[in-house]
Amino acid sequence: MPSERTNIGVVERPGSEQAVADTLEHLVQRASGRCLVALFASNVQRLIKIGQIAQRVGRKVCLLGRSLETQVAVATRIGRLEWPSDLLVNPEQASSVPRDRLLVLAGGTQAERNSALRRISLGQHPLLTLEAGDTVILSSRAIPGNERPVITMINDLLRAGVHVHSRITDPGVHTSGHAGRGEQRRMLELVRPQCFLPVHGTLHHLLRHAELGRELGVQSTLVVENGTAVICDGRELLAEMEVAHGKIAIAYGGERLDAATLQARNDLARYGVAIVALVVDDRDRLAAPPKVSTRGIPTVDGNAHALRALALEVERAFTLFREGRGATLEEFVRRAARKKVEHLTGIRPVVEVQLVRLDFA
Repeated sequence: MPSERTNIGVVERPGSEQAVADTLEHLVQRASGRCLVALFASNVQRLIKIGQIAQRVGRKVCLLGRSLETQVAVATRIGRLEWPSDLLVNPEQASSVPRDRLLVLAGGTQAERNSALRRISLGQHPLLTLEAGDTVILSSRAIPGNERPVITMINDLLRAGVHVHSRITDPGVHTSGHAGRGEQRRMLELVRPQCFLPVHGTLHHLLRHAELGRELGVQSTLVVENGTAVICDGRELLAEMEVAHGKIAIAYGGERLDAATLQARNDLARYGVAIVALVVDDRDRLAAPPKVSTRGIPTVDGNAHALRALALEVERAFTLFREGRGATLEEFVRRAARKKVEHLTGIRPVVEVQLVRLDFA
């Protein structure tokens, strides 16, 4: 039996979704203007409860965020979510709904950079704005490591005069969907598996979950991490070979992108690119002044003075190379151009050198 172990260290029993729904309904009823609830899109049970709340308080529901739209569409298609057809309004129509008649469900509980809630908090969402007196309810928790951006987002909302409710002010707005230690123990007692495999999470949590299985008399427990193939022969679990794992990037055409290509794309995005074009005659002399252009390099892009300084540095490097310094012309010029841009901007860009040799023979 595989079992998820996220809350193996939580002794108390998590609260119920009904208790959360009662808290949310109380807060939504109190809201005087627009009310926005941010939640994890995968929590379909909470979506069901919020839909019921909206109907009882007389608010239309507007979805902001692709993950929410997808979850609602799938849950509706399989019959888990049965919202009336007139409950939802398109984001484009939200501005026409009276402020006290609108309930917005938004993604972005972790203050993700381009999420709906983060953009709203910055006043940058194209379809929805919040005003002083509106209400935001964070029906979620900050995942470890995300505390700082979440607090920053909350502060931005408070600065705009928005009322913000979260687990900090109202603990009942969220409960974990993961079983606590007591519930995990009860599940093992009910199923009484012969084999037990803790899954998902840190090694510390996996080991604690395996200990619980052994404590309850499970004959075969196994702790493995990502990439280990596991075989179950009906009596015990066996760790087999390691398999390739991790993220796989697929290009638009369907082919897999290797690590070098991904790194090159990352470098271009982070540092920008400078392109140097050199035309050399058959006597290894410059046949024309160097041409340089840049993309994505602040203070250099389109700056005639900076580009001229870069071209002069490239020409100087070419002269030095002809005096016997450096390995290859392309590499020597590339290093010089990169160093010059770093001097001008503090950025070490990607530098591409295009060398054209004229042959008059």
